[in-house]
Amino acid sequence: MKTFVSMFVDTDKPRRIRDLYNQTSDIYDNRYRKIQFTKFSEALNEASPEGLILDAGCGTGLFLEFMEKTYHGFIVGIDLSLNMLRIAREKTEVAMLVAGDIEFMPFRNNVFDTLYSFSVLQNLSCDWCGVKEFFRVSRKKSKMIITALSKKYSFYDLDRLVRKACLEKGIPCKWDALFLSMEDIGVCVING
Repeated sequence: MKTFVSMFVDTDKPRRIRDLYNQTSDIYDNRYRKIQFTKFSEALNEASPEGLILDAGCGTGLFLEFMEKTYHGFIVGIDLSLNMLRIAREKTEVAMLVAGDIEFMPFRNNVFDTLYSFSVLQNLSCDWCGVKEFFRVSRKKSKMIITALSKKYSFYDLDRLVRKACLEKGIPCKWDALFLSMEDIGVCVING
């Protein structure tokens, strides 16, 4: 018998996503490096890194690798797939890597100054829970870059998720930028 929550949320999705990325981790970089680096450049044009950074859904560490060439602060990456994190560890010497679920991050409130999350929302069982977590772990006045696959999300969808998180937190919702990359739509949000 299904529980009330499982009728509305795909509670098995995190396991399926973790297994999929564990199986495809060896080919991920060859398939996505070029398009991801283009996306990272666009995102950094919208929100330059400051302070403590979180890469939420860091995967094989492509963004961590990209950032280490230009940013010399402290970066934390979190991902559900251990195989992706093993590959990320080979790319970075300074980033702290954490195995965990973005919907229930193991970080205190108000920790990060800049948060980046690239093409992750569609992989969550509850995208709203993930966006709420982004706001929870980010400091007031922090910048968040959140992108999602444009074939799964519209700007309206992202706007709805972010505004709902702002309302729940009781803070004004301030957009710094909206942008579109080759496969993603993205927003840059100021937290409070």
